Amino acid sequence: MSKIITPARVAYASLALALNLATSYAQPTPPLPGSWTLTFEENFDGSNLDGDQWRVGQHYPGIAGSGGTDPEQITLEDGALKITAAEKPTVYGGTSYNYACGEISTFKLFKQKYGYFECRMRYHAVQGMWPAFWLMPDRAEYGWDGKYRESYLKFDLSSVTAGSVSSAVLKLTPTNVESSGGQPNILVKKCADDSWTETGLNWNNRPTPDPLYIDQLYGTSVLVANTTVDVDVTDYINQELAGDETASFALVDSFMRSRTITLASREHGTTSYRPQLVIDGQTIYPSADAYALKSAPTTNYGTQTTLLVSDAYGNFDTAHTFGDGNEVDIMESLGRWGPDRTQHAVHWDGYSTSHKSVDSGHIAYPGDGDDYHTYGLYWESGRYEFYVDGVKTYEWVNAEVMETEAFIILSLQLGGWDGSVIEDVDGRSLEVDYVRAWSGTKSGTATPGGGEGPAPTYTTVSVDEDVYVRAGDYADNNYGSEVELLSKTLSDMDYTRQTYLKFDVSSLDPHSERIELVLDPVVGPSPIETRIYVKECDVDSWSESTITFNNKPGYVADMVNSRRMKTTDTDFVIDITNYAREQINGDGTMSIVIHSEIDGSYTRFHSRESTTGNAPYLRATLAPAGSSNYIVLNLGDMSGYSTQDSGSGSVSGDGLSVTLSGNTWKKFPLSYAVTSDTVLQFTVEGSDAGEIIGIGLDENNDYQDNVRVVALGGSQIWTGAYAIDPADQYTAGSGPVSYEIPLGSIYTGSMSYLVFVGDDDANASTSITFSNIELIED
Repeated sequence: MSKIITPARVAYASLALALNLATSYAQPTPPLPGSWTLTFEENFDGSNLDGDQWRVGQHYPGIAGSGGTDPEQITLEDGALKITAAEKPTVYGGTSYNYACGEISTFKLFKQKYGYFECRMRYHAVQGMWPAFWLMPDRAEYGWDGKYRESYLKFDLSSVTAGSVSSAVLKLTPTNVESSGGQPNILVKKCADDSWTETGLNWNNRPTPDPLYIDQLYGTSVLVANTTVDVDVTDYINQELAGDETASFALVDSFMRSRTITLASREHGTTSYRPQLVIDGQTIYPSADAYALKSAPTTNYGTQTTLLVSDAYGNFDTAHTFGDGNEVDIMESLGRWGPDRTQHAVHWDGYSTSHKSVDSGHIAYPGDGDDYHTYGLYWESGRYEFYVDGVKTYEWVNAEVMETEAFIILSLQLGGWDGSVIEDVDGRSLEVDYVRAWSGTKSGTATPGGGEGPAPTYTTVSVDEDVYVRAGDYADNNYGSEVELLSKTLSDMDYTRQTYLKFDVSSLDPHSERIELVLDPVVGPSPIETRIYVKECDVDSWSESTITFNNKPGYVADMVNSRRMKTTDTDFVIDITNYAREQINGDGTMSIVIHSEIDGSYTRFHSRESTTGNAPYLRATLAPAGSSNYIVLNLGDMSGYSTQDSGSGSVSGDGLSVTLSGNTWKKFPLSYAVTSDTVLQFTVEGSDAGEIIGIGLDENNDYQDNVRVVALGGSQIWTGAYAIDPADQYTAGSGPVSYEIPLGSIYTGSMSYLVFVGDDDANASTSITFSNIELIED
């Protein structure tokens, strides 16, 4: 089992949010040698998102997940793009959400076929976060140029009384809303460039508005002919009053709705229909307004009585994934996986019944000091190669590889494709240091230290026993010798089946980066893409030769994990790290139950008796060489920590374990600055806990200054020491138990020693081992 001591840790994959670690390069290059031309670079060094490179959203007004896009959640801070999640009501594209998040893309602004794409980013790894860096196809099928219209308004604020205003409302009146072409849509945007004129503005010289729009006016219930709509622009007006006292707005539809909205201009015959800016009760009319038309790029429409807003939509969806198109997820992660984890994936043939996909499974990689990671994709005809921090982590060679240009998307979605719940996302963020793209091709393999690095190192454990059980009239039958493992859910109990698996996990390291269950499908699931549930089973005494549905052990209601099984899965791989760690630290035997999701779902996997496929096994990802954070102890550095020290201490396991015997107080030199984020992690195991067992840091070599030591158990209470919850105290003979102690919530400061206490001056019988000791900043 694992003890997580309150206050609870928040797993955060970004340890230095306030640091600006972006580095400027004269000419950045990919980690792969080759012939390269830098085609796109965004370092987010300014104070505003660049409208010539980015837009909010993709080509349509929607976002996957349980949170809606809100421009207020997208900021530039300290040289990085920051997309922050918030628990607040949000409406985006006519859909109401309980959470807000954000997504930006280069749709219609930058697209490229082949080359190398790269992004450096970090994020909070908490339940419900869903960050991604990905590509979608763009075939430039944008429709008729004569449908593209944008409108601009300018207001002179010099007549407004100096000082901050409390209310500023922009009033717009549609005079006609086209009846077809998708829901009507207007984005109200700020324009920093006020130099345009009513009689000079045209499509070619129109200013670039801020992509972070002020408001979205969407749908037939909002945009109604001859009905004024109000937009709160107070913040923007206060900014302009503190600046040049001129406010320009752009009215655009950038989501390919193909539905024209006609609004009254300042020349309109009905005065009340004309645009108005009402500031604390004072009404101001535009000093200039005009629309621009793409099919007449040099024509001015400043004297018209109307303002027009519309976007075009081609005969086909320019971003669909059928034919020559793919969705390419260069980096995609779910916060519940924890930090330093991602999955690479490719999707094609739409998102309905024809949908197909492949993925890398979860990729684990070592963290670094600031928790940024660089994710890359090399793309050539018929080939994708994925990279993390310059090391190739996945490759897909297939005729389905995209053969059209693609645009870039950066997104913080919420929830997840597996329907995971949202917890603790409020105020959590995704930060992006830079995004780059190069055209060109690689030549040979990567240079040392980057590119095609070593493959991950795995430890595998084969299944010891596997079997399925069947309900109904077959509930007393045993199927332990079958070559397949079946899972099926039906209202007719005669067809309902569940699979039981048992593993000896005692040889696995509980500190493995990741532990996954791997199953080999006999055929794809039926119906298509059913969900597989992995459940805990806390009874290991069952046998594959005797178990039946009637005598099977029950399983725990809380599932280990679940995942959608796809028809393209050559292996079904699912993360079971946390549960496996508990079983490793427990009795070393792990039983799990597999069942499918819905009435009629049916899956078949090869069993250990199969001669044509692979038996179930566990795959543990080991930490790369040199990346361990475990403290290595040297026996020669050990010394007594108290006048009571009369026992002995020994070091084993290549310096990763120390054992205290007798009445023992020991210390090791260790220089460490404890911050409010410092967490001490370790494992304890022993046959006799004595009077007090403890661990901690010390700065003055004074054992009587015992606030620095955490008391974990024993027969006595150590007054003044930090005591954990009694329910979490270590019990002698209970096997290995892992602890996480938030030292930073107890004390901070520069420490000089790592100390261990096995106090037992009455009987001198303590026997306790501390192992896998880590100090981390969390």
